Amino acid sequence: MLMNAQVTGLGTIVATPLLGNLSDVYGRKVMLTLPLSICIIPSANSEISTAILAYDRSKNFIYAYLIAKSIVDIVGSGSLLSISLAYVADTVDVGRRASAFAILSGIISCAFVCGTFSTRFLSVASTFQVSAAMAVIALLYMRLLLPESVSAAVARETEKEKLLEREGEEEEEKVWKRWIIVDDLVALLNGRFV
Repeated sequence: MLMNAQVTGLGTIVATPLLGNLSDVYGRKVMLTLPLSICIIPSANSEISTAILAYDRSKNFIYAYLIAKSIVDIVGSGSLLSISLAYVADTVDVGRRASAFAILSGIISCAFVCGTFSTRFLSVASTFQVSAAMAVIALLYMRLLLPESVSAAVARETEKEKLLEREGEEEEEKVWKRWIIVDDLVALLNGRFV
C-alpha cells in the first residue's frame, strides 16, 4: 500500500497542474465535476471492489486493481483541493481571500475529523454508502447552486487571442510554450528552483 500512496502522490504532481490548466480554459465548475464524480465511484462500489478482490487474489489481478485505484485517486482526490482553492481565489476579492482559504481549509479539516469519528458508529458498508451519498450531494450542490467562476466563453476567447498573437511562431514553439509547466515540474523534481 505504501507503493500505491507514492504512485498516487507522484501522479498527482503531474495531473494537478494539467487539470488546473484545463480549468483555466473550460472553467472551474466543469473541472470540479470530474474529480467529484470520480470520488463517488470507489465509495459506491466498495462492496463490488471487495467482491472482485475476493473472487481472485492473484498477483496480476491485485496489480490491476491497484492501478485502477491509483488512477481514480490521482484524478479524483488529488486535484479536488487545488481546483477548489482556485475557485475561491476567483470568486473572493483579494482583501478577504486569506480568510476564505482558512474557512475552506477549516471545513475540510472538520470533514476529515467528522468522517473519522463517524466510522466508530457505522458499519464498513454503511461508511462507504454515507461517503457516496455525501459526494453525490456535494456534486449536485456544486452543479446546481455554485456560479461559474471563470466563464468558459471568456477563457476560450482569451485562448484564441493568445493563439492569434503567436500565429507567426513555429508549431513546435507553440507546444513548448503551452506546456511549459512540464519544464517547471522537472526542475522541481530535480531540486532546482524555477
